[in-house]
Amino acid sequence: MSEDKLVLNTRESLYDPIEIEIDNKTYQSIKMTHSVQMELNKLDEQITTKNNEPLYKIVEFLYGVSRKILNELAVQEVEDIYFHTKKKLLEINTERLKLIANTFGKEVKRTIPKNRKRPGSKA
Repeated sequence: MSEDKLVLNTRESLYDPIEIEIDNKTYQSIKMTHSVQMELNKLDEQITTKNNEPLYKIVEFLYGVSRKILNELAVQEVEDIYFHTKKKLLEINTERLKLIANTFGKEVKRTIPKNRKRPGSKA
C-alpha cells in the first residue's frame, strides 16, 4: 500500500472478526458495515428487562448461530455472548479513536513561501 493512497478491498475486511465458541464450534462475526451497525443499533434499542429477544436476534444475525443452538443455551450464556461482543466493539472503537486522536497535531507544519505575506500582515 502506498503512503499516498489507501487501497481497500471490499471483499476482505481490514479488521479481524470477533470470534465466539459454542460447544467447540467457532463462529465469526460478519463484516461490520454501516448497514450492519444500523441493524445492531436498532436491535440494541429494543432490549429491555422484560424483552431479551433482541439479544438472540443480535447473536443470530452477527455470528450466524442458528436459533436452534441459541435456544439450547441458558439465557445468561446468550447475554454473555452479547456483552462479549459489545466489549470487543468498544475496544476496537477505543483503539481507533486513540489512533485518530494521536494523529491530530502531528502533521507537517506548512510554512508560507517567502514571496508571500501571511494573511492579516501589513507589509
